[in-house]
Order: sequence, then structure tokens, then C-alpha cells
Amino acid sequence: GLDRLFQSRHQTHFFNRILQTAFNKDLDNRLLDLKGYTVKNNITFNRVLDVGCGNGSFLRNLSKYFQIPKSNLEGIDIFPDIEKLGNAIGITMRNLELQDLPKKPVYDLIILSHVLEHMREPKKIVQEVEARLTPRGIFLLSVPNSQSLPAHLFGKKWRCHSVPRHLYVYSKTGIDYITRASFNLERYSSGDYASNIYRLYFTKGKKILGNYKIGKSLGAVLLAANVGDSQSFVLLKKEK
Repeated sequence: GLDRLFQSRHQTHFFNRILQTAFNKDLDNRLLDLKGYTVKNNITFNRVLDVGCGNGSFLRNLSKYFQIPKSNLEGIDIFPDIEKLGNAIGITMRNLELQDLPKKPVYDLIILSHVLEHMREPKKIVQEVEARLTPRGIFLLSVPNSQSLPAHLFGKKWRCHSVPRHLYVYSKTGIDYITRASFNLERYSSGDYASNIYRLYFTKGKKILGNYKIGKSLGAVLLAANVGDSQSFVLLKKEK
């Protein structure tokens, strides 16, 4: 099925990306972008860090779809019970902030998925990521897209506006500005990683639009047009 197609060592072409987004419960533009880049460049990861890992779902999907051993995966978050959650899924997850980790390049992939918009000093966070990546390491960054179709349609009612939880909402240009000193942009897309935007706005159609499969299909349409709520950036650390 689609799981096997995604796991195989070949490029994820346009129509495969849309089908996988629409019908696979786990896959979205973040994993699809990372898959496409690693296959094209024959890259494997020895040590991975997910900053703001939550319940570890993204790390579990990396293990499942990229065949990365769980012993090579690590997550950090500020939730007090994060270590218990990690023990339950067999992945090391610690109650730490990024700046508390040793400053040496020990990771070849660092992930910040919907974390940077909560940070007061985004440039400093990007520097902290750079300091902990191996030479030519990969930074997978996802943030809400201030230029998405839903953002334009709904204005302050857009779900990712989310003041004061979100201190910043970024455009692609904004992310380029804070990352270009340290990273080259290798791959970009704008899809919908949660696939539930429409049910929040159309009360009368909530039962229909809130259906998970319909939501996934709508998310696939946004990804096809590159106008979704969630921007994904695959960034390569510059040689210095």
C-alpha cells in the first residue's frame, strides 16, 4: 500500500505526494519533503533530535517510515512528564530546552516542528540549532504560513493567528531572513499538517468538513496548490 510505497528508496513524485497526504493518516508535507530530499541525495541519519517533540508522534513516524532505529532518536520538550512518555514508546525524551544541550555537533538532523513561532528570539534559536548539527547537517523546520490561503481568507480568525501563543507568524521570506546566514534552503512546501482547518470556520458544515478523510483530502488540495497552513523547510547547514 501507500506505506510501502513511501518507505521504498525512490523519489516521491507529485501525484504520490498528493495521494499519500490524502489517504495516509501519518504523512504530511514535513515527512514528504524530508523523504524526497534524502532519497535524491542518498542521505541516512545516525542521530536525530526533535525539539518540542510533544508526545513523540513525529519521532515514531521517523522510525516507521525512514527505518531509523529508536536508539538513534531523541526528543526534548518542556513538559514535566516527557520522560515517561518517551519510556512508553521506547524513545529517549527529556525535559530540556535546546540551549541546555551540549554545544557540539552531535546530530545530523534536528527538527523544529511548529515550535519557532512560540520563541521570543528566533534568530538565536536558529544559531543554537546550527551549533549542534554535524557539518552539512539537516534542519527540518515547520511553521505556520502567514501567506496561506486560509490566512488570507480568515484574517484574525485564522487558527494559526493564535495570539498570544504564537509570538510570530512567518512568511517564507521571513524564514529565509533568519536562516540564510547559516543554512541553504533545499526543499520547500506549504501544506496542511493537521487537516482540520475548515471545520473550525464553517459551523454548519462541521460534521462533513470535520470528517477526518475529508479533512485529509482538503489538506492534499492545499499542498497541491502550495498554499496550506504549514510551511516545511528542508535546510542544509552551510560549510564554513
